[in-house]
Amino acid sequence: RAIYLLVVDLSKDLDEKVKTIRQSRDGPKPDTAAPEKVKDYLDYWLNSIHTHAGKSSPESESLSPPVIIVGTHKDALNVEKLKTDQYINNYFRHIEKNFHGKIYFHHVHKPYIAVDNNSDDDQELNELKETIVQLAEGQGFWGQEVPVKWLLLEKNLRGLKVKSQGG
Repeated sequence: RAIYLLVVDLSKDLDEKVKTIRQSRDGPKPDTAAPEKVKDYLDYWLNSIHTHAGKSSPESESLSPPVIIVGTHKDALNVEKLKTDQYINNYFRHIEKNFHGKIYFHHVHKPYIAVDNNSDDDQELNELKETIVQLAEGQGFWGQEVPVKWLLLEKNLRGLKVKSQGG
């Protein structure tokens, strides 16, 4: 009963080392057990989703739940439009090359989507919304009734969100 968005910052190279700090009794310390690079985090999360929630779909090669890879910070790329598109395509190709052949890669839904964090009218955001709806409609649970309590909880959470944003 899920669709996952695996979000990656496009302004970070996939081979870039990630500095992860954990809190200990002695204060902040480097977390040596955490994944080392950006691509290692992607590997970690895809593997975790597959391990804890993965099941096969008899009608296709894809696995459930679906995972949409979303590249963020498209607006932070300091290159012209044409080069931005090339950069993004190469970035997503690099992801695919790294994870192709791994069983959990069958969770990944294509196309990958790159969004501009500073634009409310980014066309890619609309594509992301449409993709989520399309994937949800294809899930076995689509159309099942949900308890009214869940709907009330959702309504209350939305109200708290609006309230916390000062609206």
